[in-house]
Amino acid sequence: MRLHTLTLLAIAVPSFLTAERAGAQIRASEIGTMSQNIDGTKITMEYSRPRARGRDPLFGNPRVVRWDEVWTPGANWATKFRTSRALKVNGQTLPEGTYTLWFRVREREPWTVLFDRDTTRSHVQKPNADSAVVRFDVQPQSGPHVEALTWSFPDYTHATAELEFAWDSLRIPLHIEVTPSQRLHATAAEADEKDREDKKDNGYNLVDAQSLPDRVFAQLPETLRNVTDLLPKGT
Repeated sequence: MRLHTLTLLAIAVPSFLTAERAGAQIRASEIGTMSQNIDGTKITMEYSRPRARGRDPLFGNPRVVRWDEVWTPGANWATKFRTSRALKVNGQTLPEGTYTLWFRVREREPWTVLFDRDTTRSHVQKPNADSAVVRFDVQPQSGPHVEALTWSFPDYTHATAELEFAWDSLRIPLHIEVTPSQRLHATAAEADEKDREDKKDNGYNLVDAQSLPDRVFAQLPETLRNVTDLLPKGT
């Protein structure tokens, strides 16, 4: 009886470990996150990253991304876009919050970008077109092959950034604008006014300073006469 029990354990333990390892296998589309701070506004992307794996083409392929479908640029759960403050995306105002991001992909026409409030959707639960908080059209661009679907910020300034989607040889650029915390440049008139205010605060009379040369030249003859009176006679 004891030998029978040990035999069963010898079979059961490897089977359990094999099942545990299978549950821990790498997913076909691993989750990735990416974030960028722009003058105090934090933007975060959370998405799954499918790989091309030799599938060509990816777009227009009934087994990957079909033309004219509403598709989340990722896999598994819908791709999430989170902003800590209100901002503008391609000129459209997007309030602070978390959204799911979707594309309507087209073969020959511009694609449509949609930001939806429902953050519980999977990639197969398409949003209604009317439920989008923000929607606008973009023109896809071409570029070098990218094996794993990628979201990135290839460039940014003190108040703007370029958010880019890339997969295979296709790119979708999105232009981000935030409200700057302070202005870096002033107009010439504003700079002159500030200069006057600073000089006034420091007790500097601009009018007196500007008229000083005229007053010096006006008093010069009198000063020369006084000097001449002090010289010895006959000099």
